[in-house]
Amino acid sequence: MIGIDITETARIKKSLENPGFLRRVFTASEIAYYESRGRKAETLAGIFCAKEAVVKALGTGFIKSLAPADVEILHTDSGAPYAVVAGIKFDVSISHNRTTAVAVCAADAPSAVGFRDSGDYILLAPDTVKLPPRRRVSNKYDYGKTVIIGGSKHMPGAVKLSFSASRAVLRSGGGLCVLAVPGELLPAYSALASEQMLFGLSSRGGEFVFDEREFNELLQKTDAVAIGPGMPPSDGLARAVDFLAHSFDGTLILDAGALSVLAKRPNIVDNHICKLILTPHAGEFARLDSIDKDDTDGDNSTAATPADGGGIPVITRVKNAAKRFNAVVVYKADISLITDGGVVYLNTSGTPTLAKGGSGDILSGIIAAFSKRLPPLFAAALGSYTLGKSAESAQKKLGSIESVLAGDVILELPDL
Repeated sequence: MIGIDITETARIKKSLENPGFLRRVFTASEIAYYESRGRKAETLAGIFCAKEAVVKALGTGFIKSLAPADVEILHTDSGAPYAVVAGIKFDVSISHNRTTAVAVCAADAPSAVGFRDSGDYILLAPDTVKLPPRRRVSNKYDYGKTVIIGGSKHMPGAVKLSFSASRAVLRSGGGLCVLAVPGELLPAYSALASEQMLFGLSSRGGEFVFDEREFNELLQKTDAVAIGPGMPPSDGLARAVDFLAHSFDGTLILDAGALSVLAKRPNIVDNHICKLILTPHAGEFARLDSIDKDDTDGDNSTAATPADGGGIPVITRVKNAAKRFNAVVVYKADISLITDGGVVYLNTSGTPTLAKGGSGDILSGIIAAFSKRLPPLFAAALGSYTLGKSAESAQKKLGSIESVLAGDVILELPDL
C-alpha cells in the first residue's frame, strides 16, 4: 500500500507553541536532527509528514497503540530518510520547502511490520518479528528500568515466580530491573538475586502493605511496572494498582493477583494514565469478562473460535475487554490472542510445556522489557511470540515435553 501525506509548515510552527508538542510527537533522534538543521520548522514538517505517510501505508493511521513517536524517521549517512516501526525499516521519500512538506511511503501492510493478514485477525509471522537494534552508544536507561512487584509469604513458590519475571526482563534486553517484594521476604530473595536490584516493601506477616511514599521512590526513572506475580488479592494490592494506574504514565502490566483485584473492582483502572496491559489466562479472563469461571477454566481453546460466553466468540469478548479497560489484553491460550480492542494478533508459537507455573511471569517480564522500545501492542504481541519460541527451543534441547521448567525457557531467550 502507498501512503502519501502533505503537511503545511505553518501547522507545525503553530504546534511548536505548545511546550509538550516536540517531545510528545518526536523521538530524541528526530529532535537532534531538527536541531542539527538549524531548528527549522520545515524540517519537522517533513519528519511529521513522513510519519503520517507511514501509518497511511500500513493502513492503521495513528491509534492508541501506534502513536507518532512510535514511528521514527531516521537518516542514512548520505542523508536519505527512512522510517522504523517496531524494529522494521521502511523507505520513505520527503520533500519540503518553507511552506509545505510532502512524503511518500510504500509498505506491504500488515506484513511489513511482521504480521500476515488472515481475515478478522492478523497472524504473527515468525520470520520478521524483531526489536529495534541496540545502539552502539547507549546506556541502561535507554533499554528501560522495569519494576517487578510480587511475592507473598503465604503463597508457595511465590518467591520463585516473581524472581522468574525479573530474570526474564534482563534476558529480554531490559536495562535495569528492580524486584520489589515484602520486606520480610528479602532474605529469601537475596540468596537468588544477582543482576536484579532488590527493594523491600512495607509488609505485615509477610504480606504486602501499600505505602505511597515507597512507591514514589520506587517509580523514579521507571519505564514499566509488572505487578501481581505470586501475590494474593488484598486491600494493599488494590491500593497499589489504583495508585499505579493513576499516578504512573509508563507501561503497567497486571498479572495474577493484580488481575484478581481488577476482576473484583473493575472500575479501579478507569481513567488511567498508564499504558495498561492485561495478561489473563482463560480462567482469569472469565472473571474479567463477568462470565462464570467454570465455563472456561481449564479450557484454553483456540482463541479464534467460538467459545462459552453466550455463544460470543472469544476474539470478540477479548476485544470488548480491551475497549472496556482501555488496555492491551493478552489472552493466554494454545493460540494466544493479543488486542487493543481494534487490531487483533494471533500467536501460534509455543508448546504445552508452557502449562506450568512461572510461564505467565516470564511473559510479563518479556513484555515489560520490550515495552521500552516498542508500542504496547507490539511489545505484547512480540513478547507472546518470543515466549512461545523460547519454550519450543527449550523442549527441543531437553528432548522432553514434560521436563521443561520456567528457568529453561528463560535460558533460551538469548538465542531468539
